[in-house]
Amino acid sequence: MNKPKPESLSISYSLSDLFLAMAMKDDDRKAAEEAFAIIYGHYKNFLYTVIKKACSAWSMYGEELEKSVFQNTFTTIFLKADQFFELDELPPDKQVKRLKAWISKIACNEMQMLLRQLREEKEKMVCSDNLSFIGDTPTSDKAPDSTKIKLIKKALESLSEKDRDVLITYISYQDGNKKLPSAEIQRLSKIWKVHPDSLRQIRKRALDKVKKFVETYNTLGHDK
Repeated sequence: MNKPKPESLSISYSLSDLFLAMAMKDDDRKAAEEAFAIIYGHYKNFLYTVIKKACSAWSMYGEELEKSVFQNTFTTIFLKADQFFELDELPPDKQVKRLKAWISKIACNEMQMLLRQLREEKEKMVCSDNLSFIGDTPTSDKAPDSTKIKLIKKALESLSEKDRDVLITYISYQDGNKKLPSAEIQRLSKIWKVHPDSLRQIRKRALDKVKKFVETYNTLGHDK
């Protein structure tokens, strides 16, 4: 493939040609970057709209989450362009439709990956800094902190994703009897499709399960 300018690419080449150019980035980096510039210019507004909607329930993370998802999505498009070759026999409108579906899927995957990392960081913080939330257990005073942390992590992993998210969110934000911020209450309610008034009950149920898990583990002599 020659090295046409971005303007000529947008006129002379189809989406499949643009993706082929990006897929051959190792052979012709300049052509690949020019093709990418056209894809970026045409679909950045569409991607931003998709991300804005997808991240609306996670507003507490601010614009950083949206920016990260945006950047990671376009990076993935460039790096994995070779996976998007099923376009040659499709009419232009269906090519665009398929590309938008692919972009949306990548954005959702990237968002879920980033949220998973954020949740893992939050879980680590809870396990490291909030050991007292499980209360006293028969052997907890004798166990090293590292053992307590591992035990709490196992207990949290035994919960459903909903119960774990609700409990960890409460623990992360609460200090004594400090109330959960309204933004977090709205997020949890929207994500898990529960009434805000039900969140305290879910939190209590999840906490009871964690305490029961720890007590059972210790009773059976697994506190090692």
